[in-house]
Amino acid sequence: MKTLPLLIAANLLAVASNAQSLTATLSGANERPTPNASLATGVASVSITGDLLSYSVSYSGFNPTAGHIHGPAGVDANAGVMVPFTLTSSSGNSGLFSGTATITATQKSDILAGLSYANLHSAAFPGGEVRGQLVVIPEPGTYALIALGASVLALRARRKP
Repeated sequence: MKTLPLLIAANLLAVASNAQSLTATLSGANERPTPNASLATGVASVSITGDLLSYSVSYSGFNPTAGHIHGPAGVDANAGVMVPFTLTSSSGNSGLFSGTATITATQKSDILAGLSYANLHSAAFPGGEVRGQLVVIPEPGTYALIALGASVLALRARRKP
């Protein structure tokens, strides 16, 4: 049992050193305060390592004129721009763009707390055509820690008379 604390520490270090990944599914139905009937869609993938945020956004069904990560805001609220996207020219009504930005500790905390959303704007919907709340994707190390904790609890429960 003396190796258990070392295993826990090793897993915690592995989890702490990894980038944190988030994703958002973008649709007109997610727009706030008023959802729209746009058939356009998109997916935003975000990775945060230290103070560096990397993003990759794909879209289909429209030609965005601007895009951003907004926050802090919950699912039903609006907020100002936290991170502007650098859009590249699209071929028709679908495309992909990516980039990086330096973020503050407060922005990082808000994003990881689920208080941010990706939003793409168009000429037809200047306030936002598609939107999606960014949600953290659990890393495999997180699952390993959960399994390890459950195992320890099970072992302790078996030992009690």
